[in-house]
Amino acid sequence: MKTYVINIKTREDRRYLMDLMLRENGFEILHEGRENKEGSTAPDLRVEWTTHWDYNKVADEITDEWMQQNGFKLFDWEMDEGEALSIDSAWAKWWSRPLTKGEIGCTLSHWAIWNEDDGPMTILEDDAVFNSDMELQRDIAIETLEVMDKDWDLLYLGRVAQVLPEKRVAKNIVKPNFSYCTYGYVLSKSGVQKIRKYNVHEGIIPADEFLTATYKEHPRPDVSLKYPPALKAYALNPHIVHQRDFEVVGSDTGLPKGAVK
Repeated sequence: MKTYVINIKTREDRRYLMDLMLRENGFEILHEGRENKEGSTAPDLRVEWTTHWDYNKVADEITDEWMQQNGFKLFDWEMDEGEALSIDSAWAKWWSRPLTKGEIGCTLSHWAIWNEDDGPMTILEDDAVFNSDMELQRDIAIETLEVMDKDWDLLYLGRVAQVLPEKRVAKNIVKPNFSYCTYGYVLSKSGVQKIRKYNVHEGIIPADEFLTATYKEHPRPDVSLKYPPALKAYALNPHIVHQRDFEVVGSDTGLPKGAVK
C-alpha cells in the first residue's frame, strides 16, 4: 500500500524529522529504493512526499487568482456567530470566522492525494508520529475489517475524538463519532471512489471537518447538506499514529495556538 506524506516546501524541518522516523521504521524512501536479485531498483516504493506537487501550496501562494485559474472555490464557511451559537456554543467561534490560507492549502493537499491513484492508500501529515509496528498493526486491522465489513471505506489511524463514548466493534476498532485531525488515516478503493465524488475542491472547508462529514452527519446543517455522509468509517482505538507536540513543530494552518484542533 502506498503511503503519502503531506509536506510543504517551507517545512524542511518537519520533512527531516519524518524522514528519520520513516527510515528507522523500515519504510523505503523515494530516492533510495531496494535492489532485487538482478541488481535493479525495485519500482514499488512505499512512500511518496507531496512537497513539490502542483496543488500542494504554501499559504502565500494561494491567491484568489490562483484559485480561480485552477477551478477551486470556497464553501461559505464563516457563519453568523449567533447562528453558530444556536448550533453548538463550544464551536461557535470556530465556525464564525473565515478560513485561513493554510486551511485551504491543507484541504487541497489531501484532495490531490485522493486523485493520485485508486487506492487503497495511507495518508500521513508530516507531524505524524508512529512506532515501528505501525504498518503491521494497520494491516492486521484492515484484515479484521475485511472480515467484519468488506465494504469499509475509511480507517482512522489516529485522530481527536469529539463525541464519546463510541461503539467498539473489535478489540482495537471503534465506529467513530465526530472527530478532528487528519494526520493519519487509510482509504480503501471504495473510499477513494466515494470521497472523489464530493468534489471538495469546489466547496473547500477544513480537511478534518470535511472528512468527518463524509461518515457522520455534520452538526452544521449547511455542511451536512453540502456533504452528506456516504463513507463507512472505522477508527483504531488505541491509536497507532499520533501528532507531534505543537511546541515542537508548530502549525501550518495559520491559526493561533489556542485554536489548533
